[in-house]
Amino acid sequence: MNLGKSGNPVTIYVEDEVTGEQLEVSGVRNAFLIVEDTRKSTSGWLALAVGSMEKMGEVLGFLSQTTLEALKKLVNKD
Repeated sequence: MNLGKSGNPVTIYVEDEVTGEQLEVSGVRNAFLIVEDTRKSTSGWLALAVGSMEKMGEVLGFLSQTTLEALKKLVNKD
């Protein structure tokens, strides 16, 4: 796919399948999304990167050095 490959911004939609509530994030130039698919027929994990691989490397480097406790503090979850 060429989505965002040439520096074009993309829009990411997430929809709650039960309530129909939607989240739209537009103007995204770099994104790294990890999704767990729990369907019986196709369960597994999917990772999607959009934009600069250098930016993805920086983010993944940061995350690899971060503890679970630090991540919980980052998102204010105890």
